[in-house]
Amino acid sequence: MTHCEGGPLGLPHNFTSVLRCRYAADLCPKLTWVAQVFRDVADALSYLHSTGICMSDIFAHNIIVTEEGEATVLDFGGSFFYDRSWGVHFEKGEVRAFGILLMDMLVRADPEDSSLPLAGREALFTLGKTCTAEDPANRPLFAEAKAQLSKIAQKNKASLS
Repeated sequence: MTHCEGGPLGLPHNFTSVLRCRYAADLCPKLTWVAQVFRDVADALSYLHSTGICMSDIFAHNIIVTEEGEATVLDFGGSFFYDRSWGVHFEKGEVRAFGILLMDMLVRADPEDSSLPLAGREALFTLGKTCTAEDPANRPLFAEAKAQLSKIAQKNKASLS
């Protein structure tokens, strides 16, 4: 059994927030941390969907994160198997939930944070908007989202060198 380090990204639901995530009032992450966390989440969800598993419960309290930005997806009680030949409908639905979480983090990010160049910031916001596109056909798959997040992280490393 693998043990997870860290704590939940968000607070548990309550009766007033059943369909939205709740966060600690002092949450103010660095953008480089956000990019790393969401790259890990996209990696996990990409793997699940490649095997025909829909997690179906992408909420902040189901993601364990470390201070270093490592993330682990938890709570598969609502997950289900599906046949990949049915198309990408389930994945595109989860991409929207992923995008909502990403945008939640971006609006809470430290406004004074300069850990990510302007192009990286813009790329994160663009990804969030694309993932939440009204038309599912315009949303990326998780493998594409992971690739974009990896590219942002690589460009950030290059700019720090």
